[in-house]
Amino acid sequence: MLALQLIKDDLIQPPRLSMVTVPTPEPIDDQILVRVVASLINPSDMLNAQGYFATTTFPRIPGRDYSGVVEKLGSSTMGDFKVGDRVFGSSGNTLSFTTDGAHAECVCVPEAGLAKVPGGMSGVVAGTIGVPYITATLGLVSARIEEGESVLVLGANGNVGSAAVQMARYSGAMVLLGAKDEKSKMGVDLASDTETQLVKVLSLTRGKGVDIVFDTVGDPTLTANVMKVLAPRGRVGLISAPRGEESRECSFDMLMVYRKEQRIIGNNSLLMTIKEAGDDLRMLVPLFERGELKVEEDKFTKVPLSSADDAYAEMMAGSRKNTASSRRFRPQHIENYNNLAHSSQRRPKMANITEEAHEMSNYFADDTNENTGRPFSLPPTDGGKAAWLFLVASFISEAVV
Repeated sequence: MLALQLIKDDLIQPPRLSMVTVPTPEPIDDQILVRVVASLINPSDMLNAQGYFATTTFPRIPGRDYSGVVEKLGSSTMGDFKVGDRVFGSSGNTLSFTTDGAHAECVCVPEAGLAKVPGGMSGVVAGTIGVPYITATLGLVSARIEEGESVLVLGANGNVGSAAVQMARYSGAMVLLGAKDEKSKMGVDLASDTETQLVKVLSLTRGKGVDIVFDTVGDPTLTANVMKVLAPRGRVGLISAPRGEESRECSFDMLMVYRKEQRIIGNNSLLMTIKEAGDDLRMLVPLFERGELKVEEDKFTKVPLSSADDAYAEMMAGSRKNTASSRRFRPQHIENYNNLAHSSQRRPKMANITEEAHEMSNYFADDTNENTGRPFSLPPTDGGKAAWLFLVASFISEAVV
C-alpha cells in the first residue's frame, strides 16, 4: 500500500518524510483493518514530523485522525463492527507514535478505538473530527463545565476552538469568542486592544469574570492577561504552549489564585489511551446525528496521498491564512524539507451530556496541541476505492492540488 513514512537516519537529525510502498498490515487479535477515506493532518502530526516527540519510534507512518471502511477483522474482535462498516477514530498515545498511523491507504487499529460514522455524515467530515473534538472534550470535562457558566474560548475560530465553542454551548454555557478581528457581540479580540477587551469580558459576565478559559493559543502574555478577569473558582484549561526558542514563562498573581481558588489545568490528548479516545468519539456520535455538533466540510482542502509530503512541507513552512491561533514552527526545521529533520486516568463525564450519549461512551465494557489542521487524498485504487488526506484550509494560502 502507499504510505507517508517518517524515517530517521541517525540520532542527531530530525526525521524525514518519504512516500513509500509498504505491505498492507494484517489485523491480529482485537485489531481491525480500515481502508482510509480521509485523514486530518493535525499540528501534532507536523510536530511529530519534526522530531518533537521522544516516544516516537521509527520508521513510522504518521496520522492521528481518520475515517474509512472496515476491510478485515482480527480473530478476537467482539462483533460490534463488520466488514463494510463506515468508521472513524483518533490516536490516543500510540497511533502514529509507536504504531503506524493513518496517512496511508490502510490502517490497523484496536476495535476499542473505533466509532461508527454518524448517520448522514460524509467520510471527509468524519476524518477530521478526532483530535479537535477529543481535545475539546478533555478540556471541558477536566474544567468540570456546568450549565450557566461562562466560557472564554481563545482561538475560537480554530478546529479545537470551534469544537469547544459548540460543546460549551451544548452544555448550557455562555460562550465568549476569543479570536482576532472577532466583532460579534460575544467576541473578544485581545490582540487588538487588550485593556478594552478585558473590560468587555467583565461587562459580559456582569463583573464576575469568566468561569472557564479554554486556551488553544498558548501565548504566555495572552494567558496572563485573561487570568486578570478569571472568576472566583475559575479554571484555565491549556491545550497549547510555546516550543523551541519561544519563552514559556507566564506571570500571574499567585495571591489572587490562592484567594479565589482558581485552577490552571493542562490538557494533553497525547496522554489518552486509544480506548479513551474511542469512548469520547462514540459519546459524541448522537450529538452529531442530532445536529448539536457540526463540522464545515468546506474548511478543508483535498490533497492526494501521493502529495502528502509536499502538503506537510507547505504547512510547516507557515503559509497559513489564520495566524491568530496558529503555532509558530522553528524555521531551521524547514529550510530544506528533504533533510527535515505519552498512562492517563479516567475523567469525570461532562455535565449535561444526555443519557443516550453516556450509553454510547460505554459501547465497550470497561475500563493533547491542536488548533487547526488539513486533510489528504489518494487516486482511486483497488477497484475504485479512494482515500483522501485532508488539510484544513486555514493552514494554506491556496488550495493544494
